[in-house]
Amino acid sequence: MSGSSDESESNLELLSKDVEIVDKKGSTNSIIWKWFSYLKNDEAQIKTICKICRWFVKTKTGNTTNLFHHLKKHHPNDHTESMKMRADATPSTSRASSGAVPKQKSIVSSFVAITPYERCSKRSKDITRVVSNFLAKDMMPLSTVEQDGFRKLVKVLDSRYELPGRKYFSKTALPQLYEDTTEDDLRDTRSTISRLEKDVSYLKDKVQDLENRSRRSNIRIINLPEKSEGGNMVLLLERIIPETLGAENFPSPPIMERAHRTGNILLNRATPRVIVVKLLNFRERRKILQLAREQKEIYFDNRRIHFFPDFSAELQNARKAYTEVKWALRDRDIEYSFIYPSKLRITHKGKVKIFSTPSEVKDFIDSFGKDTEASPLE
Repeated sequence: MSGSSDESESNLELLSKDVEIVDKKGSTNSIIWKWFSYLKNDEAQIKTICKICRWFVKTKTGNTTNLFHHLKKHHPNDHTESMKMRADATPSTSRASSGAVPKQKSIVSSFVAITPYERCSKRSKDITRVVSNFLAKDMMPLSTVEQDGFRKLVKVLDSRYELPGRKYFSKTALPQLYEDTTEDDLRDTRSTISRLEKDVSYLKDKVQDLENRSRRSNIRIINLPEKSEGGNMVLLLERIIPETLGAENFPSPPIMERAHRTGNILLNRATPRVIVVKLLNFRERRKILQLAREQKEIYFDNRRIHFFPDFSAELQNARKAYTEVKWALRDRDIEYSFIYPSKLRITHKGKVKIFSTPSEVKDFIDSFGKDTEASPLE
């Protein structure tokens, strides 16, 4: 703004408070007119009057500098309020009040601002996808995109975007949205399935481990004749185990919590049911199995019986898979033993090798044939 900011007392004329005054005509961007007005009979609104003190304040046409100066000099509290209102005004109002001129756009930027997006541009594709999603998720009719109100709404939100017609959405945009969504869903589903498979595998292994650890004091006795226990299985086993494995190894009978046969009684059964024994002491269980391995062939009442660890069905099957390779190792007089849960340890000429699967053992045996002298363990 231009004009002198000086205001002497000679510029002021006192007006009676009985004279009627009116606000400035028309619209104004300045907040200063809250404190200034004109005489009612001053049709041209030439002489500005302070509403507070009723003094005439001389100003040039369109200039408000003297008015702010008058407030600052004679009404400081009101001047402070006017400055606060000025600061809180909108940017456009502030620029109008301060006389700041907005920077003019270049010709290029002006043309860019009114040039429609290319349909293949990222911005256009993004908006089209959002509109397609709106139509699909809210189940809106395709005619929505051709209604004036909706088209005006989109134009206000982004004037450069040209909304396609219903045919484009039905033939191109919506099928593409379905295809993209299906691929995303399939990708998410595959990821979820993979994660769940890992979780299930981990939990299955965990359950198997817990089950087998709960059986760690158990042994299984196979081929002991049915009804030989005479109603008291524990009493029979307390006698049989020392008799078959050596009384000198058992100063006192092994202590058992319980013993029972598994499975249902069937008529004309070819083999006796398996007996599961739970020993009180894990060391007793280990001693019994070690003695059984050392003795190799154990007989009771002229029947060969066998002592085995008591494992879950899954672990038994995993160990049973080694049957063929175990026979091959026996043929070659190679020592072997299991490592919990189902790994095979082979010992030959003082050297040890551990295998995780039967196929690994078979490859190992095939690598040196029947001649153990050429074994890779050497």
